[in-house]
Amino acid sequence: DGNGRTTSINVLAELTALGEAKQVYDLFFAGESNRRDNERLQLDRNADARAERADDRAAAEDARTREEAKAREDAAVALYRERNPNATPAELEAVRRGVMDAIPKVDDKAPSEVRLAQAYVEAGLYPDMRTALEVATTKKPQSAKEDYRELMRPQNGIAPMEKDIAPIMEVMHGPNWREKIRTQAGGSRAAPGTAQDAPRNGAPYPDGTRLRGKDGKMYVVRNGVPVPE
Repeated sequence: DGNGRTTSINVLAELTALGEAKQVYDLFFAGESNRRDNERLQLDRNADARAERADDRAAAEDARTREEAKAREDAAVALYRERNPNATPAELEAVRRGVMDAIPKVDDKAPSEVRLAQAYVEAGLYPDMRTALEVATTKKPQSAKEDYRELMRPQNGIAPMEKDIAPIMEVMHGPNWREKIRTQAGGSRAAPGTAQDAPRNGAPYPDGTRLRGKDGKMYVVRNGVPVPE
């Protein structure tokens, strides 16, 4: 050095120390790299698990949707078969696929016979549209009073409910069919808000007549209409 001193360096020892330091660094770097790789691997595994759970939920929802759709299809086919005992396999398959309605919808502009047949079926008087149409197309015109008396005639001792035959009466005689019955029975229309005695002579059922309804309850005719006792 500048003072004239001489320093000896053990080159071999220094190189050995440098090699050990590099080895330590390499080991540290390898460990850190492994740690980061493990973190990425765990993140990937977590993402895969979330995706798998999402797929399971989607599959369960899809299965539930298919089950509900099949249940609706089965119910529609069963209802159509009940109302149409002579239905063909093609008709039942059309109902299952939604090509045909289980309960056919009748347009308000449809012929009166078709609307009447539909009302017959919905009231449970006939099992299917085919039978109901045969009756509707061959029915002779009658007065509202005569039709009401005929529809309310007890079957096997059980009288129909008026709410069941009301749609039929409306198709045949319009929404004011009750007024027509009163008029045809010889009654007069009362002023709004006042009481009116229904005619006893010539009414569909004489006042006081006791009938058993489909619900098993007893009804008595008052003002020409069966009401619960």
